[in-house]
Amino acid sequence: KRGQDLTNMLGAEAVVTSLRGNRVDPVSGASGKFHSGVDIACATGLYIALRVDCEIVGYQFDRTGYGHVVDVWVEEMGVQLRFAHNSKILIGKAGETVPAGTSFAITGNTGRSTGPHIHLEANSKAWTSGTPDMVPAPYVSLIRLSRVQMDGKVDGVPEISGKGGNSLNVEGA
Repeated sequence: KRGQDLTNMLGAEAVVTSLRGNRVDPVSGASGKFHSGVDIACATGLYIALRVDCEIVGYQFDRTGYGHVVDVWVEEMGVQLRFAHNSKILIGKAGETVPAGTSFAITGNTGRSTGPHIHLEANSKAWTSGTPDMVPAPYVSLIRLSRVQMDGKVDGVPEISGKGGNSLNVEGA
């Protein structure tokens, strides 16, 4: 729900600021604009990973609104997730498998945005344009945020990398 604190669930300070549905456009002020995702306010520079394996469908810099956007396919759930307004995409190419717990993007404020946040959309199939056909809220719990880059997990323990190439193992949630 709007205003819900997701800090404990996602691993970094995060609050739901907007839900899917009609709303007043925060940039133009126009009413009745359809918002196709869930917005989660968070700091710029957090690393985004998922708690499940996924595959990169595509990524781009979208000048019309999304900024740095990446689409991932979660096979075990049959859903494509879109993450928009990132400051950077970390994964190199479409078709690349991203193991659970591996960072694939960094939160930001790019594109048509009023502040740093994650814009999350969900679709039952791959899409290139149009409105996604699923409510994204059930997939928010798949997201993991961290101040350091996450490099996946070995035997259920994620590998967390800090600056300077030092690594330490931290027990998973």
